Amino acid sequence: MRRLAMLPGLVLLSGLLAVGCDESGGPTEPEDLLLFFPQFHTASDPFVAELVAGGGNRKGATTVGEVHVWNDADYLYVKYVLYGGWCISETHMHVADHLDGIPQRNGNPPPGRFDYGDEHHRCLTGSFQYKAPLVWPMGTKLYIGAHAVVRSRRRQETAWGASGDCEFPGKNWATCITYEVQGEIEKEWPEGGRTTVAFEDEPADATDWDYNDWVADIDVLARYFGTASDMDLVSMEFTVIPQAKIAGYIHVMHLGEDIFECDGEYQLYHDGSLVESGDYYGQLGIDVVLVPNTGSANTAQLFINFEGPCAFDFDAYDPYTTFHGEGLFFDPYLYVTNTDDEVHQGDVRMLTVPADWQWVEDDGTPIWEVYLKVGEAVDESGPVFTPYWWMP
Repeated sequence: MRRLAMLPGLVLLSGLLAVGCDESGGPTEPEDLLLFFPQFHTASDPFVAELVAGGGNRKGATTVGEVHVWNDADYLYVKYVLYGGWCISETHMHVADHLDGIPQRNGNPPPGRFDYGDEHHRCLTGSFQYKAPLVWPMGTKLYIGAHAVVRSRRRQETAWGASGDCEFPGKNWATCITYEVQGEIEKEWPEGGRTTVAFEDEPADATDWDYNDWVADIDVLARYFGTASDMDLVSMEFTVIPQAKIAGYIHVMHLGEDIFECDGEYQLYHDGSLVESGDYYGQLGIDVVLVPNTGSANTAQLFINFEGPCAFDFDAYDPYTTFHGEGLFFDPYLYVTNTDDEVHQGDVRMLTVPADWQWVEDDGTPIWEVYLKVGEAVDESGPVFTPYWWMP
């Protein structure tokens, strides 16, 4: 006896959390980790330019330190880092999105006209940092004038940050730094962000092939961070929305994944409540219970936040050129409580369908009587599907 239980799609509302900055300019952790936000790793792995004193490329020039540059969502950071034996008594910094935006006189930059400047009465060893509001979008090429007066026991010199590809047009030796603004983008997968999976829960030789025993939508959102030309995956979000259950059996829906080769953390929410969290190990992946009981409506969200940038290409996966989950980069498998059976990707009893799926009737009508491009099942190998089988 079949029973009908249509489960309306549930929307999980989550407040966005702002990532602030502490007094040192670094990102602070949000107090409530309802959502994982990528922590910008540029502070620990910045763009590095030389800090050169005494004449640029001329004889006698000395590299006295480095200039570290990075950005988060709100600020651009420019940090002077001195080598041992040197201290810094004066700094000036200016940033613009074109070289002419840095103040110049006859092509030479006068540091006193820069937007940022400090005299350090106690000559500083170690480091000194400026942060400027980030008003430029991701991918913008910035030009940075980073000037300093540095001292050692024997001499005092003028120093400039130098990335090796930026010089002023004047006659003096002043140099500059170029830097491309990094940022975050979101990418839905597949296009439109939604995949629907439908299941049969009986053995393949006994099923009616209506694929309505359990149906759920899976929304996938990836967050990337980097430059316009070099992006790395930093977090993943899976939202599973139950849609229909037309079966007498009870199921447990899992998500198994071992594709990402990066470590991190994960959090799992059921209907907005945190139910599980832990470490994510790239070598092992995860296997979490998305829906513990398909007899009740339960929306699940799984967040994976990677410790560092992670290379991953979604273009290698396509849920609609294959039919039984083979094109997914994760395994949304079904455990059937009544029979102790499991239906994994690649099993003919799992069907990957487009988001505009037209429901088969709940009276056991087989799918080939509704979608005429689907071939009738003649044995337990199931119906015969072809690309775009759902199209008229």
